[in-house]
Amino acid sequence: TQIFDRGWFRLKNTKHIYHDWKYDGHGWVNVSKAIIVSCDTYFYELAVQMGIHLMDTTLKQFGFGSITGTDINAELPGIVPSPAWKEAHQQHPWYTGDTIITGIGQGSLLVTPLQLATATAILAERGYRAQPHLIQSIQPANQHSTQLHYPKTQVFKASHSIWQGVISAMQQVISSPHGTAVNFGPHAYTVAGKTGTAQVFGKTRNEEYVRSNIPKKLRNNHLFIAFAPVAHPKIALAVIIEHAGTADQLAGKIIQFYFNLKPKAHPREPEHA
Repeated sequence: TQIFDRGWFRLKNTKHIYHDWKYDGHGWVNVSKAIIVSCDTYFYELAVQMGIHLMDTTLKQFGFGSITGTDINAELPGIVPSPAWKEAHQQHPWYTGDTIITGIGQGSLLVTPLQLATATAILAERGYRAQPHLIQSIQPANQHSTQLHYPKTQVFKASHSIWQGVISAMQQVISSPHGTAVNFGPHAYTVAGKTGTAQVFGKTRNEEYVRSNIPKKLRNNHLFIAFAPVAHPKIALAVIIEHAGTADQLAGKIIQFYFNLKPKAHPREPEHA
């Protein structure tokens, strides 16, 4: 499905405008291009077409709205908003506008970095979930250590072509000259990623203006998820940088450090693999 992005979205018979981050839009956009250039308008439209109930179900399958169950205390579940949630917690009805902004991760949606990393791993494993944990093995005093094993479970089903389409677009987020992860840096492995922005100051869509002309505490927060190598994933991560736009650059350094630390962790793959 393609849409023509003029830089904004509006529901029929309404006046409110939902803006894209790019003032004059991206022209004709399909889902692959929408991922590569991070086209808000496309995902506004997609959110309306999906509806909040399908979005709610799908987000929960990827682990949002519940704790990951890792071996640490005080983990928070975050929030996946729905009509029932809004009625119970805000005593207001759900509007289509709520669905639209949920489609780009805004509104009442709340997620933790660990949830983002876990969902990224599910993408990397094409629908299979690996249990995140800190403890690798247990060794009682004067005894041999016991390695802990966490089996993977399938939490989301999709055809090979769907997984391939999304992951290929995520690779181009980094490798394409039009991709939004321009600061990822050079790398000798295949990697798939996606940028994101948590807006703090909403008076302008000009990112350079926001970075340069308002106090640092009001500048946008930046997010980046990634996994590598694409064919045989070994690492998945989520990076959140407060008030600065370097999340993709930091993620590139972390993944490069991982592979330098474990040189046998991945085969050298051509970038187009």
